[in-house]
Amino acid sequence: MDDIQKLKILSLGNNEISKIQGLDDIQKLKTLSLGNNEISKIQSLGNLPNLERLDLHINKISEIQGLDNLQDLKILSFVRNNISEIGGLEHLQNLKKLDINENQIKEDERGLLNLSAQEIVKYCREKKSSFW
Repeated sequence: MDDIQKLKILSLGNNEISKIQGLDDIQKLKTLSLGNNEISKIQSLGNLPNLERLDLHINKISEIQGLDNLQDLKILSFVRNNISEIGGLEHLQNLKKLDINENQIKEDERGLLNLSAQEIVKYCREKKSSFW
């Protein structure tokens, strides 16, 4: 069990995983790959403070959420999911690369796909503050 706490890279792609769970004891994790699974909701990632890379390509995610505590996140992939609206990224101040291509992004937000990750984070912050 102690060895799992030292784990820094975890790749669980192509496993038909439908729910993110059981990662609470892997706080040193820096890279998590969950691509090509059946995940529909982002959850149980709050206890991964050192996570820098998160790959969720080819899943069934429709909403970007549950990332608020991932302050060290630098690379994030949501390629080929069911995302229609860009949001939920306002706390990711260190994000350098964001890939959300091949989703169902609303037409009025498609232009954002050409922006840098930090410009999209800024857009999400402004969008959230104008909503409240």
